[in-house]
Amino acid sequence: MVRCKICNKKFNAITNTHLSTHGFTIDEYINKYPNTVLTSTQTKKRQSKSGKGKNLGRLRPDVSKRQKENNVMWEKKSRRKASLTRRKLMEEGKINPKTMMKQIGRCDGPTGPEKRMIKNIDKLKIPLKFVGDGKFFVGRKCPDFINENMKIAVDLHRGTRTNIEVRKQYKR
Repeated sequence: MVRCKICNKKFNAITNTHLSTHGFTIDEYINKYPNTVLTSTQTKKRQSKSGKGKNLGRLRPDVSKRQKENNVMWEKKSRRKASLTRRKLMEEGKINPKTMMKQIGRCDGPTGPEKRMIKNIDKLKIPLKFVGDGKFFVGRKCPDFINENMKIAVDLHRGTRTNIEVRKQYKR
């Protein structure tokens, strides 16, 4: 059992509903009482036990398999064909590369890792320019940073850790 620090009553878990009787939200309660426990250990164990084996937060394996079987875009051949079609339309000028970047969500400005990289570039006075928002293309790819004099393109890949891929001697 956990005890409400405002009214001193015992609960399995302190909820928004209870805190609203005191005019608090959970965030306000946590700010006022920083090291407080909101859920009892017995309740946590019970919730954990009831959730085991239920595949919480993931697609059930049978659903995932069905989606892959019934979705043509899962097929490598279809993805490749769509990619080639987009590339051809971009080269013919029927699709604006910047519009394409917007459609796939890359034109909103630099991402978090790119912003950190920009700060480091400015701090260390490295001659790289940010172009990751569709201003510049190397073939059909849009690198994150370029140095036109040295013909270097730098691309940050987001994953479990940040990797930097450098392409030398790009052609405009």
